[in-house]
Amino acid sequence: MQWLLSTMCLIHVSGKIFCLLKQNKNPEAHMNVSEIIEHWGYPSEEYKVVTDDGYILPINHIPHGKNNADSSAPKMVVFCQHGLFSTAGVWVSNPPNNSLAFILADAGYDVWLGNSRGSTWAKEHVTLNADSKEFWAFSFDQMITYDLPATINFILEKTGQKQIYYIGHSQGTLIAIGAFATNQELVAKIKFNIFLGPVYSVQNTRGFGNLGSYLFPTTIKAKRNAVLRAYDWGPPSLNMQHYSQTTPPVYNVEDMKVPTAMFSGLKDFLSNPEDVEILKAKIPNLVYHKTISDFSHFDFILGLNARKEVSEEVLAMLRKYDVDSQL
Repeated sequence: MQWLLSTMCLIHVSGKIFCLLKQNKNPEAHMNVSEIIEHWGYPSEEYKVVTDDGYILPINHIPHGKNNADSSAPKMVVFCQHGLFSTAGVWVSNPPNNSLAFILADAGYDVWLGNSRGSTWAKEHVTLNADSKEFWAFSFDQMITYDLPATINFILEKTGQKQIYYIGHSQGTLIAIGAFATNQELVAKIKFNIFLGPVYSVQNTRGFGNLGSYLFPTTIKAKRNAVLRAYDWGPPSLNMQHYSQTTPPVYNVEDMKVPTAMFSGLKDFLSNPEDVEILKAKIPNLVYHKTISDFSHFDFILGLNARKEVSEEVLAMLRKYDVDSQL
């Protein structure tokens, strides 16, 4: 019953938003990410990277801000990865003074926005059709193993940089945890890591019924402790076939050595404060954690006060880390 009521409420709210957009004739409503970036007067580039398993992922690029186009100084690269059911467009959804991607570009950073397989703008494959079951036969494991490395390596190749700053929201934090805990070659390419609304354990998720466990089934409980594991194929024989062991391998957060900062909210229905504490205790190189009392899951990137509570601190952190690392 709770799930039904929550779903009806969500449909009602979504309908209201749609009507408002239609009523106000928001020009961005029918734009892709590149068009939105250009709509606000920023330079926009779009590339496509092919993963080792054939998925074609668009990457949006904002090379500079409005007032620093002529700067000859090398720009540090910031890569932003969206959450579940989202796209790169989430980073430019608000006006420039409150969209993290625009704020970073205006501050002199070289901004890149990723798109995970299966999201709105990432439904291409070298051989598979998006209407086929085969196209959708993936989990977070493939985003961890293929999407993130392919995208980051492409960006480094295009920019000539050796390292980037990583910013992830929701699912963007989960796949980063998996990748940075298991791929040490990739870790060497990450200068600093920022998690917004981090998702790791969802055992305490409240609201929308059992939504967290449904969306992120790779999280399981073990001796009152949460672990993040690869996809469970069910029968031990199938797990043995895929992993050479009867149970799915675990992504150990303790092996994620990247310097990390986190922003979490006390009203976050998906990144529950209790679950955040579980993750916090496991991160070996956590250098900063801010808890925002009135923030829910999407406020970190869409909230009206996201600039004050998040973006300005992110900028200060990046600048300080950049200076400190050069000393």
